[in-house]
Amino acid sequence: MADLLSGQIDMTFADVAIAVPQIKAGKVRALVLPSDQRSPLIPDVPTFQEAGLGQFALDAWFVLMAPTGTPADITQRLNREVDLYLKEPEVLERFRTFGFSTSGAGTPQSLQEFIRTEQARWVRIAKEVGVEPQ
Repeated sequence: MADLLSGQIDMTFADVAIAVPQIKAGKVRALVLPSDQRSPLIPDVPTFQEAGLGQFALDAWFVLMAPTGTPADITQRLNREVDLYLKEPEVLERFRTFGFSTSGAGTPQSLQEFIRTEQARWVRIAKEVGVEPQ
């Protein structure tokens, strides 16, 4: 964002929480959102698909992980406790102020499936654009 504001670069992908203050101050202009859905923080900014640029999603995600071999009852309890925390209204509101969503919260099993799907997606994209492992 600093390079964009200083004129070193002409455009960038930026985290919504970092970009919104600059957008609202009129210092940068949001063109499209690399997501499947619009952000409530900048609802007038279209997604790639809405702008006619194809389907492109570059959403960040955060997960809580435990070491391999952690007993299942422990991971289940952690999941239950975090799930309760993520449903608290003040937590949800705080997340929204950063442009975060808890829509992907689930079970340890659904997280494993999500990670497998994401890995396969990015391997496919890397192959399509010719990125070689380093």
